[in-house]
Amino acid sequence: MRSLANEFQIRAGSSYSEKGGQLYPVGEILWHPSFDYGNMDNDIAILWLPKPLVFSDKIRPVQLMGRGEEINDGDDTIVTGWGNLYRVTVQKINNEICNDAYKPLYAITNYMLCAGALGGGKDACQGDSGGPLVHNNKLAGVVSWGLGCARPEYPGVYSKVSALRSWLDDNIYQLRWKHIWRSI
Repeated sequence: MRSLANEFQIRAGSSYSEKGGQLYPVGEILWHPSFDYGNMDNDIAILWLPKPLVFSDKIRPVQLMGRGEEINDGDDTIVTGWGNLYRVTVQKINNEICNDAYKPLYAITNYMLCAGALGGGKDACQGDSGGPLVHNNKLAGVVSWGLGCARPEYPGVYSKVSALRSWLDDNIYQLRWKHIWRSI
């Protein structure tokens, strides 16, 4: 179900979902037009904040992975969230291995990447969706889905930022100009 932007706020600069940091209203949500609940492909959105973030030692921008930029299988990544997880280091899992684990129920597409521990025990979980997966200080993925939490053989599945970069760049640019023109 697609919600209205005014139903959401961003809490920045806090490790807690209910307190601390700064609250920012969401002015607009732009979902990827090819998002599909059936296979969770293109599971990404852009949130427009009418009030700019105030950067500090606790609030910093993150660089996006470049178009076509890849993470090597086995490389460490860091996922954070406000569900059962706060921060954990997980390894990038080969998409073919991940696809074999999830088929025939689900398919891992080129717009997804997998990370976790094949032995289980480390993963994003319910409540962490939309959270960042970071590699070398760059946003590599966005928590999307998985089968349970930290189950052996079932890594977490993330929207792959480098594969979605064209859509992100085009729409961030268009949103900026749209809101600049509205303010004139």
